[in-house]
Amino acid sequence: AGRGPGGLSADDPVAKAKREFIEKNGLVVFRLRDHWQGRKENDMVTGLASALGWSTRRLKNDDALYEIPPATAEATVALIRSKLNLRAGLRAVGDRRATIRRVLLFPGSMTPATMWQRYSEVDLIVAGEVREWENTHYAADMFAAGEKRALMTTGRVASEEPGMRLCAEWLKNVVREVPAKWIGVGDPYWRPAA
Repeated sequence: AGRGPGGLSADDPVAKAKREFIEKNGLVVFRLRDHWQGRKENDMVTGLASALGWSTRRLKNDDALYEIPPATAEATVALIRSKLNLRAGLRAVGDRRATIRRVLLFPGSMTPATMWQRYSEVDLIVAGEVREWENTHYAADMFAAGEKRALMTTGRVASEEPGMRLCAEWLKNVVREVPAKWIGVGDPYWRPAA
């Protein structure tokens, strides 16, 4: 069998089912996520901050920095888990007892260079995903060195969903002739039985 887009086999059951659904329902698929995140307004961050109840806590000099009510890292992570309805995609590393006041929100994928540059500015970074073998170990090494900071990853999907909800609202005003509806998928991970 030949290979289709993305290197999938032409008879891959998932690709085939999606193709058939698209054809049957006359759908057009347009990937807007990269354009949306590339806009001057950082609505991916704004959406995540809103979902966490931190909209009014943004620092004026940086659209990704938020001053939140002081709490331990463990309590802040629990709050984020609850607000985003995370089941099992969440991961945290660093000092669980650190007092969290300043948070950097980074929906999507955070590069090592970004983390290494910004980690010392905040008590907690909340990212969708990181390169685990670089960023996670950097946070763990900082903890071992006595730094009172933490890193939390929510999973890329969960971190970007609030911003994509804003995108659907924006689309309703931009392309009024076409219905726009946000369909969330939530945390795609499940928690194994303990």
